[in-house]
Amino acid sequence: MPLLTIEQKGLKFYLFSYDPREIIKLISIVDNDKTQKYQRPWKESRVKEIATYLSGKRNLDFSKSREAKKAKGILPNCPILNVKDDSKIIHENGQSYVLLPETDEEISTAKGEWEILDGQHRLISFNDEYAKKAGFNDHVYTMGYVLFNNLSFQEKKEIFIVANVKQEKVERNILRFLMRYLGILSDTEIETDLLVQTLNDSKDSPLAGRISVEGEKIPHGFKLIQVSKIFQNSNTMSTLGSRSIDVKKLALFTYLKAWSEVYKDKFNNPQHTLGKISGLRYIMYLFPFISEILEKNKLVADVKNLSKILAVLKKDILPESFFALDNDEHLLFRAETSTIALARKHGQLLKDTYVKSTEHFDPYIQKEANDN
Repeated sequence: MPLLTIEQKGLKFYLFSYDPREIIKLISIVDNDKTQKYQRPWKESRVKEIATYLSGKRNLDFSKSREAKKAKGILPNCPILNVKDDSKIIHENGQSYVLLPETDEEISTAKGEWEILDGQHRLISFNDEYAKKAGFNDHVYTMGYVLFNNLSFQEKKEIFIVANVKQEKVERNILRFLMRYLGILSDTEIETDLLVQTLNDSKDSPLAGRISVEGEKIPHGFKLIQVSKIFQNSNTMSTLGSRSIDVKKLALFTYLKAWSEVYKDKFNNPQHTLGKISGLRYIMYLFPFISEILEKNKLVADVKNLSKILAVLKKDILPESFFALDNDEHLLFRAETSTIALARKHGQLLKDTYVKSTEHFDPYIQKEANDN
């Protein structure tokens, strides 16, 4: 196999391409989760995740959305290898070659002479155990490799550190922006992001200027990806359903404005729990419960009616004393799961306070009609 030679500070290393299903046969794979000298322990869950991606059964944005586009399964980055045996690389007429084993006997002999310095999860996913199960083993697939020869232990450690510690990942909020620009996101994700962006950009929004939309730094701010996730996971988006984007925008603006009026100087205050991401999470997980209260009691979703409901919450369920330092209950806001559980508990308590009607009523359509 011909090699492309690279030289840096007297050290020569090489580039070549080959089938990863053949390369992984040359590696002595240690047990998963086992500590290695110059590698992190590999995780079987991560290997299976990559194998699923390679098979084309994974969403392009790695979400679980049914609407998302499926990935093709391409790995454009190169694993880094080291071959211990000097005789495996030969030099003839100004060209370098690596001798790759072909027969089962040659592969068995060479096993252990090859090491993965970086990219073990990617390569292990091509092992028969995972590739066949994922269903991509019959596809033509080659990858590029960076190949070192007979590195010292110190050099191996440096390569691993440079390949892993010194490489800065793209910040998730910036990545979300790029996914949106490239058309990778589902229609629901695009609409949710648009609503979050509108909450940030509109001057009359209670959250104006507090949301980082494209990765910009906002002191004490929220990230678009955080808020979008909360809107979706809290069933806020499914509660608003197929209503127009304008109705959804108005519903969210009105709902948050009611919070700012009932919990004055607390909501949207970065120094208070209700002004932090945990507070916003609590507020939005309450949204479906309050929407049901509006519907069952045939109340239009305006600030007046919402404020009345929130006033009951403030008086009987979430008073300002709830956040006092001597009240341990406020510590429930410190973890995502306990915040969600608290919001659902309070939402049910709030629902139990109101008389329920069996007749259907849409508070948001009524609100839109009244505004027109």
